[in-house]
Amino acid sequence: MNVYGLTKKQHYHQKKIIDGFVSSSNKVQIKFLNNNLTSSLSPSNKIFCANWIWDQATEGRGFSHKIELKMNDIVNNALAENVDPNNRPHSDLTNYWGLWIARYKAHILTSYLQQNNPWKTQVLPEKFKLKHSPEELFESMNIPNSFTTNASNRKFIGLFVRTLFHHTVFDHIDNVKWSLYEAYEGEFLSPACPLNSLLVIPISPTKIFCGSRGKTVNDGKISLKEVKRINKLIIQNSDNFVFAKNLKMCPY
Repeated sequence: MNVYGLTKKQHYHQKKIIDGFVSSSNKVQIKFLNNNLTSSLSPSNKIFCANWIWDQATEGRGFSHKIELKMNDIVNNALAENVDPNNRPHSDLTNYWGLWIARYKAHILTSYLQQNNPWKTQVLPEKFKLKHSPEELFESMNIPNSFTTNASNRKFIGLFVRTLFHHTVFDHIDNVKWSLYEAYEGEFLSPACPLNSLLVIPISPTKIFCGSRGKTVNDGKISLKEVKRINKLIIQNSDNFVFAKNLKMCPY
């Protein structure tokens, strides 16, 4: 029971954006890069989520949620074609791009550590046991606690996410301009996470934000050849897998 409404299934990439790639079956198509196998999975599948590894202060309104709300507005306006390229909040796009990378890397790091050096939860003494988990109570109040090693680890991973976020966006926040491209033909892939400073944020099968350093905004429709070039870059600079609404529609 989660009586305090904590976010335990933590998407490293915003579920709202992944939802934009679902088919009529409410699933997205996955292509695993290490073996080229494919699958169809829900946006809530564990492949898109960390399992309560960073604290609520990092997940909630003080940090991640604030960045995601601004990204929601950008995505909604872009999909509704209510855009003003001359008044685009470029820093908000860069912040979301950095958050995506930071949370994904924290997820991968934690998964590796759990597999190779499992963290064992300490058992609370009987006198500290309450009707509801004290760990969840303090977490819901954003109060640092060390009732369990997992609680301490979440605070550490939360700090790791924020530090990595600031490190990621530091060199990009002031000099990256984001253009919105629409596929005239074909569809875009999305990376599990953009690596190697690949400045892309696909928001639908046919629309993608691409960043460039210090250049002017250049919105517009692009050819199948350009879609293919972008998809190839995404495959080359993604970790683990890419996803799409329909892989057969995504040239690369």
